[in-house]
Parts: sequence; structure tokens; C-alpha cells
Amino acid sequence: MSNTAKLWAFIAFNVIAVMAVGYVVYDLITVNSAIENLKPTVRYVTGTSYMLLMSVFFLFSAIEYAGAKNKLLWVRSYSNQLVIGWFIATLILAYFIPVVMQSRLEKAGYVACDNPQVISRVSRGKSLIFVHENAFSGLHQDTNVQAESVCKRFAESMARQK
Repeated sequence: MSNTAKLWAFIAFNVIAVMAVGYVVYDLITVNSAIENLKPTVRYVTGTSYMLLMSVFFLFSAIEYAGAKNKLLWVRSYSNQLVIGWFIATLILAYFIPVVMQSRLEKAGYVACDNPQVISRVSRGKSLIFVHENAFSGLHQDTNVQAESVCKRFAESMARQK
């Protein structure tokens, strides 16, 4: 492979990484805005945060730039540690972002229901629809019974829409 082709492939991976990280940020903003506006349903796929791992290409670009320009020699000497640290940090973020988002949704009064329309074979996480407990007014019973009731009513309303 020629150097020009390698460069274009590297740039393409960086562009894909920018889009992936941008999508994760967009998804988080959308979910937070839905919580603030108390939307009746919020769709959230817990595995999208793992796209943050693509951000390691940003670090690869910085290391490549530092090596090509003979600047920031400390970056070149600690590149292995930086890449491993960045990867572990994004892995930790990717694990905890869905945990925090789900707890925020549950504190706001949402109940997690499986999304019957989406079956992801790629994502590590679950595809969920969070339904606000007041979206289907009804029983004020035990929380587990109420959660099952809300999900059941939501599934019935989805079936009627078809």
C-alpha cells in the first residue's frame, strides 16, 4: 500500500471516529432533553456509548503528528502508555454512561421496557424504550407490578398502531 493510500485511510478512520463520537454526544443530548421535557417515551440504546472507543484515533493522529514533525518528543516516548490509558478511560466511560443515564431516567419517573422493534446484533447493550409511568395512567401499586403494567400497556399500544 502506498503512503498516500495509507494517509487517506488514516484520515477516513478519523472522520468516522468524529462521526461516531458526535453521534454519542448527540444521543446523550437528545435523551437529556427528553428527560427535561418529560416526553412520554424515550428511546435509548445502552451500547451506543461504546462508539467512544473510536476516539482512540484522535490520539493516534496526535502521536503521528508529533512523530512526523519531531515535536512534543514526550508524546512519542509515552505513546504506548497514552494509548492504553486513553483506551481504558473510554472503556470506563462507555460502561458508566448508560448506568448514569438509566438512573437519571428512572429518577425522572421512566420505566425501562424492551424495544420490540429493534434487535441489535452489533451493539453490546440493550435497545430500550423508557416509558414515563404517567404516560399510561392507572395502577398505583407496587413498583415492579407498575413497571410491568406500564410496559404491557405500552406494548399493547404499539401493537394497535400497526
